This record gives sequence, structure tokens and C-alpha cells, in this order.
Amino acid sequence: MSITFAAAIIATDIDVFRLTCESGEVLGEFVGHTNAYTEGDLHALICADTLCQQYGPEILPLPAAEGLDEVNMATDNALDVLAVLGLPGQHEGEIPAALLLDRIDTASAIGFDDAERPEGLAYGPLGVMTTAARRPGYLSERLAALRTLAHACATADRTVVWH
Repeated sequence: MSITFAAAIIATDIDVFRLTCESGEVLGEFVGHTNAYTEGDLHALICADTLCQQYGPEILPLPAAEGLDEVNMATDNALDVLAVLGLPGQHEGEIPAALLLDRIDTASAIGFDDAERPEGLAYGPLGVMTTAARRPGYLSERLAALRTLAHACATADRTVVWH
């Protein structure tokens, strides 16, 4: 069993557009070119902003999740990483990328046990689980990989999900 951390997928992750009024107000995100432009035209009819009335709102495509790597770990390692991040026992979830970056920085500043772990048995809410051995420094390596993912997600305006 494993847990994978990845960028959240927006709708079908294709042809998603964000509309922004000339006044700066974000009007929403719409799937499909036709939907976006129809909504833009409708908004221009009722908008009080002169530029928006003349030219319509700004319509920009959102970046796709393509090129955003995933970070996969054995379940027990992922649960340890989540505990270090202050999210213990959460086998699946979602977090804004900026908040994940903050949690990684906090965990790194406070410090955590990143010692070697021998193979053994662990008893938890899901029952008995055989834990894999883990080399020293493994959690730090995984946090660095999550930092890279979270930074890419923040740049692409995505949340980070795990399952």
C-alpha cells in the first residue's frame, strides 16, 4: 500500500479559463472556451466598468497539471511525513500549496526524528502493519520532494492532494 501526493486536478484539467473583470474582480473559472466567452459577454452587459463594457473581462487559460510530478511513499512512511507536518493519521486529504510550504518550513525549523528505522510491526487504528525499514534521512528527503511539488503547485495555482 502507498500514498501518493499530487497536484489537484481542476475539472477535466483541460480548457479551464479564469475570467477577471477589468476592475480586478475574479469572476470565476469556467470549463471550455465557449462557456468562458459566453460568461464574459454576459458579464460585460451588466458591468459598471467602462473598459469591461467595451472589451469584456480578461479571459486566461489556467495552467494544466501536466509536468507536475507526484511524490509516492509507502503508507507508513507517508503517515510519518504527515505527522511531521502536523497532519497525523490523515490517509487522504487536500491542502493549499502555500500552507504545505509553511508546514514544511515549520517542521524543518523545529526538527523531527529522522533516524533509521528497522523493519518491524506497528499497531495502529488500521490494525497490525508490517513496517519497512527506513534509512536515516529518508523523511528529510521526502519533505524536500514535497517542497518541490508544493512550490510547483503554488506556481500553477493548485492545491496538493494525497490519497
